[in-house]
Amino acid sequence: MSNTSIISSLRSELEAFERKERSTEDFIRTLAGGFEALEGVSYATLQELRDFEHRFVKAQFADEDTRFEAPEVVIRKLRAALDEIKN
Repeated sequence: MSNTSIISSLRSELEAFERKERSTEDFIRTLAGGFEALEGVSYATLQELRDFEHRFVKAQFADEDTRFEAPEVVIRKLRAALDEIKN
C-alpha cells in the first residue's frame, strides 16, 4: 500500500474518531498500524508519529489535568503531521 493510501486511510479513521464512531483504544491501534506501514519515513518522523498514540491517551484526561492537550489540539497537530509526510 502506498503512503498516499495509508495517509488517506488514517484521515478517514481520524474523521470517524472525531464523530465518536471509534473508541480511543481502537483509534490508537489503527494509528499504530498505519504508522508502521509508512515507507521511506525517517526514524525521527516515525517516533514523532508514534508519540501521537500517547498524546491521544492523555487527551482523554485534558479536562481533569491542564498539562494535557485537549483532543481537538492533538487532532489538529496529527493532521498537520500527516500533511508533512512525503508521498
